[in-house]
Amino acid sequence: MGVKQASTGAGRASSSSRRLDSLTGLRFVAAMTVVLYHYNLLLAYPAPWPLLRGQGRSAVGLFFVLSGFVLTYTYHHWFEAGHDRLRAWSFARARFARVYPMHVAALLMMTTLILYLRWSYPAVVRGHEGAGFTEGVMLRSWLTNLFLIQVYFPTRAHENLWNTPAWSIACEAVFYALFPFFLAHCLRYFKTVASLAAIGVALYTVELSAALVLAAWLCRLPDNVRDTAADFIGYRLPPFRVWEFLIGCVLGALFLLSTSQSHPEANWIGRSHLRNGLLLGGIAWVAAAALVGTGLKGDPATVVGFLQLYALYTPGFGAIILCLAGGKTFLSPLLENRVILLLGEASYSLYIIHWIPLYALVYARGLGTALPVSGPGAAITGSVGMSLIFWRTIEVPLRKTLRGRG
Repeated sequence: MGVKQASTGAGRASSSSRRLDSLTGLRFVAAMTVVLYHYNLLLAYPAPWPLLRGQGRSAVGLFFVLSGFVLTYTYHHWFEAGHDRLRAWSFARARFARVYPMHVAALLMMTTLILYLRWSYPAVVRGHEGAGFTEGVMLRSWLTNLFLIQVYFPTRAHENLWNTPAWSIACEAVFYALFPFFLAHCLRYFKTVASLAAIGVALYTVELSAALVLAAWLCRLPDNVRDTAADFIGYRLPPFRVWEFLIGCVLGALFLLSTSQSHPEANWIGRSHLRNGLLLGGIAWVAAAALVGTGLKGDPATVVGFLQLYALYTPGFGAIILCLAGGKTFLSPLLENRVILLLGEASYSLYIIHWIPLYALVYARGLGTALPVSGPGAAITGSVGMSLIFWRTIEVPLRKTLRGRG
């Protein structure tokens, strides 16, 4: 149940690679963080969660960095000699088989729910979604979601009307298109620790600079549009998020050097005390990024608040991923537990379906239905259970069918 097959659906790409089980467990932790963040619409979390609950969405950035890392680890043999059109097509086919079946399944389930609500409670739906909620808007937004281009139409109707978490899959589609070209040049021309570290720092500098420029622009917007612009433009547009994925690719290349006999200078990751120390540092970085905006007011709070959406977390996420991949750590007993590994395998299904019961509960409350205290918890538990069923009955079979013989 290692991350090599689970995250990529492409174990044949690099059959000699060892399994990175801790990263599979980490995927479940990231998915549950996003789920719990979204359920703060219904749940009153105990301290200190109210302080940090606004940061749960940052776990999507962990997915982006992890995606670049694992794909590089899995597919480096395909592109290390340069770009190959046939292998790029096979890679695209593998990624399509990995993410699209569950995306469509979740979209269809969400469509059924929304159409039922629209026909049964039209006034409530119009009040919740706005006056522009028409049949034409519904059709256009549904098609953009189906083809994963909704992020290029930064409006509530296009990005939040259907299965909201699918925006990150739309970003991943762009990352997958860039991956063969980036990896071919990254592995071909940057073959030392120093050069890879330099390109990693350069990529993070670009990410942080772009985020700062955007945050400065947000400060000039009226309060009533600032949050919407930050969410739909700054947080979800691929040009602002691709840097996390590319940094993950560079970290994957660095990790490959650490396992190479010809680069002993990179083997420090194999030393458990250094690995655990850096892991602690990465966790501390993430915690500091979550807390750094506390107490700020005015424009500095806007800037820091926007950076907290993703940019501040990237170095900490990178350090955590690199250390967990390097070998046993103090988190290994937890992340490599058999139950956590199984849930890690189904983490994509959990991520892509959890919005459906949450949406239903939010509407039920809007209709005046008294939700039982156990309702949100039961919905979360049910989402986890259903993710295992969807993983087994939809993800795995259709992945094998759509990939064919490779």
